[in-house]
Amino acid sequence: MKKNWRMWCGLVISSIVLGAVETGFRCCQQHCIGAQAFTTQDLIRLFLIYSIISVAALLLLRMVYKLLRRFLPVWASFLALAAFFYAEEDLRGLYALEKFEHEWEAKGEKFDFASFIPPPVPDDQNFALTPVVARCYSYLLDKNGRRMPEGTKNVSRLEMLIWHNYECDNTPTNWAWERGQFTDLKAWQEYYRSPRPQYRDKSTETNEFKVASRAQSPAEDVLLALSKYDVTIEELRQAAQLPFSRFPLNYDSKELDYLLLPQLAALRRCTGVLNLRAAAELDLGKTEQALRDVKLALRLADSTHGEPFLISLEIRCAMHCNQSRTVWRNTSGRTQSWFNSVRIWENWISSLTCNLPCVENVRR
Repeated sequence: MKKNWRMWCGLVISSIVLGAVETGFRCCQQHCIGAQAFTTQDLIRLFLIYSIISVAALLLLRMVYKLLRRFLPVWASFLALAAFFYAEEDLRGLYALEKFEHEWEAKGEKFDFASFIPPPVPDDQNFALTPVVARCYSYLLDKNGRRMPEGTKNVSRLEMLIWHNYECDNTPTNWAWERGQFTDLKAWQEYYRSPRPQYRDKSTETNEFKVASRAQSPAEDVLLALSKYDVTIEELRQAAQLPFSRFPLNYDSKELDYLLLPQLAALRRCTGVLNLRAAAELDLGKTEQALRDVKLALRLADSTHGEPFLISLEIRCAMHCNQSRTVWRNTSGRTQSWFNSVRIWENWISSLTCNLPCVENVRR
């Protein structure tokens, strides 16, 4: 009885203290926000409410404590069995994994990440280190893959867009070969000949693409609009003759999930320009020029061939899919050179075949 009396006295005192503390906290809160102060009746009401809540909370905690103390051996046994089960499963899985790795390593497979890092290549034979290509990532990475200081300025010459002022939502449909639709060059002609609001100053209209004073054929106007990239494309064509391509990525970083791959977006934009150029050239019967653009686009897609990342493979597959549309356009009866059609198909299939080892790396 004496023990119960002490317990109830402690419970009452604790509830009074907690009720007073909470009531004082509410008064300070009202004062800080500049609200009207509580009346005496409000204070008494708050004190009683918080005290009752404190009593209920303390009783609940006491009940939970008693239940835990009574069933503590049962809970401890259950937790021990669960820990033993998971430890046994982890050890069994580790043994199975080691056995699997040993069996497949004997067959020539490799499981360490270092085995999939592309080997170093000479700088003077590296497509990724040529000045025109390096500008697409030099604002983030140096030639050794280290992060550049924040705020480093650089103008990427590979930021080749086929639309106005980053307005990629209101552009004409490029093509849909799976539905039998060619690139609508007429729509692209009208798009390029129509000025658009500036990126920052919406009240001023401008046209950053070249246009003729009088409308030409759709293909000619498209080629004229994209001629602003001719110098960069020719430099890329010269750089693409180098035999190797290895972008300076820091594969030794402990945070590979945050590894920067700025070259992927730039290369994909370049292939978009080359695809549209090739479509216009095919429409004019310039199959030789179209072949050169297709080969360059395939070379850009293959420049990230050795990167062991899923996103690199996805972007490369997207670029190859774009080239398949150009190949389909060339073999659909709208061109005259059967020989160039075969050459385009050969280059495209050869590029796809080169991607098979990388697909295997990602699969592993």
